Amino acid sequence: GSAFLEAMAAGLSIVATNIGGVPDFLEHGKTGLFCEVDNPRDLASKIKRLLYDANFRNAIAVNGKKLVEDDYSWEKVTQSMQRIFYSLARL
Repeated sequence: GSAFLEAMAAGLSIVATNIGGVPDFLEHGKTGLFCEVDNPRDLASKIKRLLYDANFRNAIAVNGKKLVEDDYSWEKVTQSMQRIFYSLARL
């Protein structure tokens, strides 16, 4: 998942499968595209859509970058980790 977030932060459009932690941040059609597992034709169709529809590709990239900036900045991540560590220290 972190590799996808890094790619989104770099302004890239993402195609991923709907498994693991990816659905926690990728919203199909808004911050990236989901493709079916073990379906190369579906993967190819999603890639083609991004290749041939520049407006859609750019919108996905902008939305993904904004998501990372808003929800996964180092400041937000460290604040979240700090809350977790403080709650564990109180046990």
